Amino acid sequence: MNIDMIHLAKLCKIKIDNKLSEKIKNDISKILKSVEDLPNFDKNESFFDPNNIMTLRDDVAKQEFTRDDILKNAPKVKAGCAVVPKEID
Repeated sequence: MNIDMIHLAKLCKIKIDNKLSEKIKNDISKILKSVEDLPNFDKNESFFDPNNIMTLRDDVAKQEFTRDDILKNAPKVKAGCAVVPKEID
């Protein structure tokens, strides 16, 4: 596949020199080759195997850390809560 790096750089609005251009061109070629090697699937074909049903674990909440353990790592604590710096005025 022929990749026009000048056109690609213009679309991306970036400036690249010839040495970097060749490296990027080789990397893109490898990626495209990998995609071409992927198997083709029929759109009507199912990806799920009805004979091998995936079972999920139960979602059970459990408390592994106490509040005091967590607050020990906070740089500043006030009224039992971690104090974070104000980002928005």
